[in-house]
Amino acid sequence: MRAMKRILQTYWPGLLAMLFWGLSYNWTKICFIWYSPLATIFLRLLISTLLLFLYLAWKGRNIRIRQGDLKYFLGAAFFSPFLYFIGENYGLSLTTPTTTAVLISTIPLFTPVAAYFFLQERLGILNILGILVSFVGILLLLANPAARLHSHPAGLALLMLAVASAVAYGLFIKRLTHNYPPITIIAWQNAMALVFFLPFFLWFDLREVLSVPLNLKLGTSLLALAIFASSLAFILFVRMIREIGLSRSNVLANLIPLITGLAALALGQEKFGGMKILGMAVVLSGVILSQLRSMKREEKAAAALPQIPPQ
Repeated sequence: MRAMKRILQTYWPGLLAMLFWGLSYNWTKICFIWYSPLATIFLRLLISTLLLFLYLAWKGRNIRIRQGDLKYFLGAAFFSPFLYFIGENYGLSLTTPTTTAVLISTIPLFTPVAAYFFLQERLGILNILGILVSFVGILLLLANPAARLHSHPAGLALLMLAVASAVAYGLFIKRLTHNYPPITIIAWQNAMALVFFLPFFLWFDLREVLSVPLNLKLGTSLLALAIFASSLAFILFVRMIREIGLSRSNVLANLIPLITGLAALALGQEKFGGMKILGMAVVLSGVILSQLRSMKREEKAAAALPQIPPQ
């Protein structure tokens, strides 16, 4: 019982982050009715940044950045949200959702390679096998006889930019996780990303945004993206990286298509056939498999702790 409690304490931030990111596609789709991808990204980051810094000021937290760490904050913000969102959103506009989902889901396959060379993170056979199994599950989840993976070359290039940006982002964030609280990291990350986006927003989208009257559906969707997807999900994911490492944390991202699919089913937006159900089961099995060896280590460590009698 104590070992299970310890495992849940380790993994719940990552699972909750994936839930928020999985649901974010529905909120983003609503925002796209009125705003462009760039405007949606900028406004959700703006709201998120204001809320996070207001919270830090209210709590009286120290938000100072050490001079030597500024390059890591700038690097993280540049790769994600800035480059990642540009690659993902505009890549999607030039390709199909199937192509986008398949390419984005390769992030956990490339992350261990980068983490091995730059962070000296090592993965066991079970970790690698779990990554591959979960990726196969995603392919099953997206299986569609009518699907086409042939897309505009520029769209494919943008999606690969998103994948590379996500991997690079993890490398920068990992260097900050033990020196700053997650909320401080994400507050500065989003603020710096706003600076990168600002010239493009002012030039391309400001006039359009000012011409759109705010309504309840648009406002609640933007707030949901800002609070849950751009704030809480990133904070929880950074905490997860600190706890279990970059490679194992990114494997959990394979749960996002599963969560998105379940949400679409619950909202009546999509029907499930046998192939999709099988794909979900394989994805979940792969994620569990990738974490299995570390779970056993955590169970042994918990068992080795001295037992404290209840008070």
